[in-house]
Amino acid sequence: MILIIAAMQEELDALKALGSNVEDTLYKDIRIVKMMLSGKDVILCQSGVGKINASYTTSILSLHFEPKLIINIGSAGGLQDIQKVGDIVIADLVLSHDFDIGEDTHKDPRFIYHTHSDIVDLTEKTVRSLKNNVHRGKIVSGDQFVTFESYAYKRIKEIHPDAICVEMEASAIGAVASRLEIPFVIIRSISDVPIKDGNEVEFEKYLLLASKNSANITQAFVNEYKKNHI
Repeated sequence: MILIIAAMQEELDALKALGSNVEDTLYKDIRIVKMMLSGKDVILCQSGVGKINASYTTSILSLHFEPKLIINIGSAGGLQDIQKVGDIVIADLVLSHDFDIGEDTHKDPRFIYHTHSDIVDLTEKTVRSLKNNVHRGKIVSGDQFVTFESYAYKRIKEIHPDAICVEMEASAIGAVASRLEIPFVIIRSISDVPIKDGNEVEFEKYLLLASKNSANITQAFVNEYKKNHI
């Protein structure tokens, strides 16, 4: 079974629309959708925004359902000038840009969480087969919406100039998955680009587009994952 985690309702609904045998329910206080996706049993859930919600949801559902893979889907803010709205970003590693216990925190391997290379390779291959633009690398998470004028943006560009995107849940999901020894993959779509002023307006405008793009890639990836038996 695969556990798929979305933070927001728009992100969840975009993938739910692609499923079959859909059953909406709750586990404890977490909204979940049991369904088939590309012929595979999945649990799709809405974590809520931010690392605390993501940690709670990933922990509770992983311990209960014992998934073989965790996928985090949804939107993200692009951090590279070659990116545009709708592009797909996938993580080789995730960490928290707002976690700081000293100047070398961002280099400390205890707080850097790596995805499974074979699974990421398959994800990238799937994206490219669908002719989508894809960016692969470091994703950074924090508990704030990052805008061009924000302190968070300036700090990210200083400490993580190679980061491909910023969002609010991936590092928490990666941390829990790593400690539970469950492979995970992050599949996000760019909804806004903080390197340009006014990205908060972009986010509101393009959230649904990013959610749909992430959902479509996730459906195609699950189909390939099923065939490859990774």
